[in-house]
Amino acid sequence: MSDATQGGRSEDDGFTLVELLVAMTVVMILIAVSFTGVLTASSAVKTTSQQQGLNEEARQAINRMARDIRQAKSVVTAVNPDGTGIFDATKLVALRVQADFDGDTCIGGTGGAPSVTCLSYNASNPEDVTYCYEP
Repeated sequence: MSDATQGGRSEDDGFTLVELLVAMTVVMILIAVSFTGVLTASSAVKTTSQQQGLNEEARQAINRMARDIRQAKSVVTAVNPDGTGIFDATKLVALRVQADFDGDTCIGGTGGAPSVTCLSYNASNPEDVTYCYEP
């Protein structure tokens, strides 16, 4: 007699519908967990990249300000919002400097040596610079 007539299973039998549904459910749960992990990692990478970009822009701004202030011939005005009192970080803070960035011994179109023609002050010749911080 064959196995089929004795009630046993032969090697050619497949999965039952219940076994297939259980296997599919387990696989779907594993895929969902994996997908959630990938999305979380992707979000973390994006956030880190954005923070790195902001830090780099801030570093460049600070470096440029430091360079400009180092080259300054004079500090025209420095605005402390509180005078001599306690510093209030919620108010405007400003620093205005004049510098000879192009090396022509002129600042703002005046003050050069007699043999030097001074360039007039304009956006391409910013020798009077104001840095402001307004929270």
